[in-house]
Amino acid sequence: KTINMDSFNGTTDPTMLSHYLQPSLSPSSSPGLSVSHQVGISILTIALVVGFPGNLFVVWSVLCRVRRRSVTCLLVFNLALADVLVLLTAPLFLRFLTAGVQGWEFGTATCKIVHYLCAVNMYTSIYLITLMSADRWLATSRPFVAQRLRTKRALLSIILAFWVLAFILAVPMPFYRRCVDRKSTRLN
Repeated sequence: KTINMDSFNGTTDPTMLSHYLQPSLSPSSSPGLSVSHQVGISILTIALVVGFPGNLFVVWSVLCRVRRRSVTCLLVFNLALADVLVLLTAPLFLRFLTAGVQGWEFGTATCKIVHYLCAVNMYTSIYLITLMSADRWLATSRPFVAQRLRTKRALLSIILAFWVLAFILAVPMPFYRRCVDRKSTRLN
């Protein structure tokens, strides 16, 4: 898109410059939303519509239907639980993406809490997937050792330690996250 310098008037206002530099949208797309916002909305909507009920089904299945919970079952349950918790924040991010120039409307505290929960989910997911991989490696490469080590009590202790560690490691997130009031370009 070319910039009309006559209407630009030499201003250095970043909001004006971003208006001129945004890629043009197709007529069928939502007016005022950039392509990146539209892609973000699409991805979040799919994640919410498919991921939330899918992970809730896994949580419900493990809690209500599975009688003997194996080590793998408990790992999958905790991973699904972490995903459900982070998908609960998706409506807030969807509102943020559809708000356009209005920006984040839920206040600084909510901004910090939501990003904190996303960081907790990131750490928890990484640890649980790593633990699943280590568990599978141990079960296939050292089956006799695995029988002694793979107890539910040991697993629950490790999972609890991972959740606590994730909550602790995510503590810096609220201190580094700031909400920007786009109307006044003021930091909160």
